[in-house]
Amino acid sequence: DTKHMATRLQCPFNEKWSLRKMEEKHTEYSSLQQRTTEQRRIEYDKDYVERLSKLKAVDLSVFYNQTVWEKDGVTATILTTYERIVEEGSEMHHCVAGYAERCMNKEYAAVSITDGTLRTTLGVYIVSCDDSTYNFSESQHYGKYNSLVEDERFISLAKEVITSLNKM
Repeated sequence: DTKHMATRLQCPFNEKWSLRKMEEKHTEYSSLQQRTTEQRRIEYDKDYVERLSKLKAVDLSVFYNQTVWEKDGVTATILTTYERIVEEGSEMHHCVAGYAERCMNKEYAAVSITDGTLRTTLGVYIVSCDDSTYNFSESQHYGKYNSLVEDERFISLAKEVITSLNKM
């Protein structure tokens, strides 16, 4: 174990060390390894906090020329803030929150669709063709707990949203 840590940490190791020296080095390298791990975590967390702060400052409503669609008593709304996407994932008990950063980077869109009783979430891939042209395509469309969407009104409106976005 000491040899393995020494190699990973690029520290000296000698197989001829006494048992006592080997134990001392094991303790030293264990401590160094722990400090190194903690330092990496601190740097990662700092970067994460900074990145999260930037993501939370984005409002995508200026990116979309339309954010709400209505048809047959069903309303579709593009979720344009980080907080709203995370909230959707929490309330719907599915993974859309994991796409929040991609949404803020205009690589994905999350659309909440509801008739006031039933609610689904549409995931949309966004591919940038150039600085002003994007292609939108359906990624996934699920109800609460990733249940299948069977209501034709929801399916139809989801298609309409994607068609409309592609005309942007």
